Amino acid sequence: MSQSANTTVAVTRTDSVPAGARVRHFDELDESAQQHVLAAANGQLTNTASVSNLRSGDVVVFTDYYRVH
Repeated sequence: MSQSANTTVAVTRTDSVPAGARVRHFDELDESAQQHVLAAANGQLTNTASVSNLRSGDVVVFTDYYRVH
């Protein structure tokens, strides 16, 4: 049985990409991560979610930049 690599993260809009940040494009994300970024982009207060392919410090490129905490 494999263990899940899910991590609890928060996503917020940002105006910059920190040096050394891993940049992910929206279409690279799995469905749960996409849903979380969509909620953040629409101003919904979903501060945390379990997503498997995002980690703290990532920046997601969507309609704006979104930073993972």
